[in-house]
Formats: sequence, C-alpha cells, structure tokens
Amino acid sequence: MTAQSLALARPERRLGSITAALLKQFPPRRVASTWPATRQTHEETLTRLLTPPFILDVPGTQARRRSGLGKVLCWLDQYPGQTWQDRWLVSGADAAGNIAWRHRAMEWLRRDGSACARPKNDFDALGSAVLVLISGDVIRPSLSWLLTPGTVQILTAEMARSRDPKGFAELVAVCRTDPANSHTKDAALRRIATIMAAKGGLVGDITVGTAWR
Repeated sequence: MTAQSLALARPERRLGSITAALLKQFPPRRVASTWPATRQTHEETLTRLLTPPFILDVPGTQARRRSGLGKVLCWLDQYPGQTWQDRWLVSGADAAGNIAWRHRAMEWLRRDGSACARPKNDFDALGSAVLVLISGDVIRPSLSWLLTPGTVQILTAEMARSRDPKGFAELVAVCRTDPANSHTKDAALRRIATIMAAKGGLVGDITVGTAWR
C-alpha cells in the first residue's frame, strides 16, 4: 500500500470507527414481529379505523376510505398469517411498492366481483385505505415501500392528524422558531413520519438509534 493510498484509507477507517461507536451508544431499535394492533381481527380493525381519530370530515372522502378499508382487509384475508403484518408481507404488497400492490389487489377484486365499475375509484380507495392502516399501526411497511415517490408527503399529514397530533404540534412549534429553510423542515417532518410508520410508536419514541435500520 502506498503512502497516498494509506492516507486515503485512514478517513474511511475513522468513519468506520465513529459509526461503530455510535451504533454501540445508540443501538438500533429491534424490529418487532408482532404488536397489539396488527393482531386484531377483521371486525376489530375495521371498527377501530372507522371511529375517531381516523374518520375524515369530508363525507365523500370518508366513504371512499371506508370502501377501501373493507376491500384491502378482504384482500389480505386470503393470505396466510397470524397478523395483518404477516399477510401484508406474504401478499407481496410490500415488495411491490405503493403503486403496483394496488393493481394486484384490483385484479383480485375483479375476480371476486367486488371491483368498482371505474378502476380509478378502486385505485384511489385502496390508497386511502392503506394510509389509515399504516397510521393505525395495523401494518408497518418497509422503508423502501414508504419511500415510493409521493407516499411520505401524504403520510406525514395523516400521522400528524391521527397518530400523534401532540407530538407533531410540538415539532411544528420548534420549526417556527428554527432558522432552517422550509424545505429542510418539511424533509425532517417527513423522515420522522416515515420512521414512525416503519417502526411504530410516537414522535417521542424516536431516538438516534431508531433510524439505523
């Protein structure tokens, strides 16, 4: 190894040691395999997600959410598993991402005879439904699924409205006095919502180690 290459390698080694030290100080939050909300029955889940704080103020939008919830749960019911998270993963929805999974579900709805006359109605209803399933902690999609373009921005508003209004209100209050630009602040809020969606919990449950994996 030449002196030049050795010098170039040293920063990487230092970075590696720093990362190792941080991981030791702030260990990653263990990924849970099950939790109370994902173990609820079909009826329990539907009942909970059709009551405050999950219901929407606009009747038409809430009707679409109600329709979508029923269809998503029936679609997931056909897959094996002890929890909704099990069925979500077995269905391939997580691996497919937040566009392709809806087309898979719509194909099943057509075969089942429960599809809408206009495919766009089902596409929108399924998207609205999965949003409340995530906010209600019924399923926890992977980070790659959550980072599908457009997903996180919508998710942030839903998490702030129904999962942890107090926590997000405190974050917004901090943002008002912080000198960072609005783009940076919005990105930070989206990252927090994403971590909550993938790992569960509230804003106050997030620590440095939570986001490692």
